[in-house]
Amino acid sequence: MTPESKPFILDIHTHTKEFRPSNRTEDYCALMQAGVSQHLHAIAITDHNAINPKAIKEAEDGFLTTPLIVFPGVELGTVYTRPYLAISLRNKPTISFQQMVPFHMGIFGSAAQEIQDVIKHLKRAPRRMKTVLAELEGRELMITINHPMLPDKPKPEDRLGVLESIGEVDRHGVICAMEYPYSYKDQALMIARNAGWTIVGGSDAHVGKDRWAQDLGSIATKVYLTETQSREPKEILQKLRRGRSVYPVERVSDGTYAELE
Repeated sequence: MTPESKPFILDIHTHTKEFRPSNRTEDYCALMQAGVSQHLHAIAITDHNAINPKAIKEAEDGFLTTPLIVFPGVELGTVYTRPYLAISLRNKPTISFQQMVPFHMGIFGSAAQEIQDVIKHLKRAPRRMKTVLAELEGRELMITINHPMLPDKPKPEDRLGVLESIGEVDRHGVICAMEYPYSYKDQALMIARNAGWTIVGGSDAHVGKDRWAQDLGSIATKVYLTETQSREPKEILQKLRRGRSVYPVERVSDGTYAELE
């Protein structure tokens, strides 16, 4: 960070509804308006397993006079499969079946159509992690592991091992970042560093939930930009993907942001 650097704050994990994208343009408008009210520079709309490009476009058309950048995206449910060790009747170790460990991946970019193409190819659940990584390889998208310690099954110690395995199988560096972990923080952060993942922050705010507008941006990502650096969406996306001068932050009582690491 240099003296002339200025923070660019974005919430990379937001939703228009609880489980599916809203069909109401008003919900997208409400989400964007809340982003403006919370003085965010950008949000990524990452609804579960689907995207509504039409509603995003209509909402953006109504916000042409605001500086808020909207990254269209999705939060994709995936599973990491691993052999599960059981005990046979003869008391000898044997591989009996595959355990499917769920993870949520945040995926966003500068064009809704590319996100829609990804979803089209990964429509059927369960979406196995290796298949997802292969589909995302070579795309100029921001890919994150969201809330890495949730869901809470399997037990956290096993989940950490699976998280480490994901870093090992992602040989082409498709995954760019991991959301800041609040539980088992030190272990999870070490795994992320070994995998080469940046640590980022997102609020996971859902339109309609209690205090969702206040929660939006409460956990966010800070990108330091110099006066000469572009604030064009593709340029911001590239900087996020590279992980340079990118930090997870928390909004504090005076409205400023404190780094979490």
